Amino acid sequence: MKLSVQIFRLFLISFIWLLFVSLSSNDSQNFDSAALDEAELKTDGLYFAEFYDNIYRGHFENLEIKRDDMIFLTIFDKYLRAYGGNCDRYLPADKVEIMNQVCKTEEVTTNGWGDVVSRVCVEYTWVGSGLFAKPELYDAYAVVDQIQRSKGLNTMMDMITNPNSMGNSVDMIHKTKGLNNDMVKLFQMNACNGEALKRFDENLELFARNKTSIRMQQASKYTTMKKTGGPTGAQNFNKLIDNLVYDQAKTWAFNKYTAG
Repeated sequence: MKLSVQIFRLFLISFIWLLFVSLSSNDSQNFDSAALDEAELKTDGLYFAEFYDNIYRGHFENLEIKRDDMIFLTIFDKYLRAYGGNCDRYLPADKVEIMNQVCKTEEVTTNGWGDVVSRVCVEYTWVGSGLFAKPELYDAYAVVDQIQRSKGLNTMMDMITNPNSMGNSVDMIHKTKGLNNDMVKLFQMNACNGEALKRFDENLELFARNKTSIRMQQASKYTTMKKTGGPTGAQNFNKLIDNLVYDQAKTWAFNKYTAG
């Protein structure tokens, strides 16, 4: 009888232990799944979503924007300032202030009647912006900034001689507007102290320094969509345009009829 009681107790203890292990394993799996979801950089609806996602994943080979492009410097600058404004409490103790270059001395030219003809800055100075950044990221930004400064004259000449300079200017306006909206939404969708932004920062610095990325195995969904989401085979774009114009022409006729 005593032996039976002991066996039953042993069975009960073993059952409780196995149940505990099973529940603990499930909790661990749920936590890992939640952590993985939290670590995923959220970019849906952002203007430069594909760029952010490929930087985050370390898939630099899929980036259409290069480290010496002016737009990259603009993205980098906006990101540092947005992070400093939204996530200042998560910056390290050795954070550094982001500086603004402003005109210190102007050379003013006037005509015979005293009217100002032109103003040219002949001396610049640096002033603090009141925003701060991670020192390693700000150093990497300085590397890219120096690349643009060394290209300054060539960039200006290209803008002057490029026959599509007006179109490029309008395109840059759209990109800047899209980027400003991105910097608002990015920090609404992603936690300042989350693993996703930490990885993004690490790879952003590596890209700026032209170093090997911390690479994730899974491809960006934007890269996958490019490969599988579009039409395949030869496309008759002239026929497409003709059909679009034909359909729109029906609207013109209808509008003309109703206006009359």
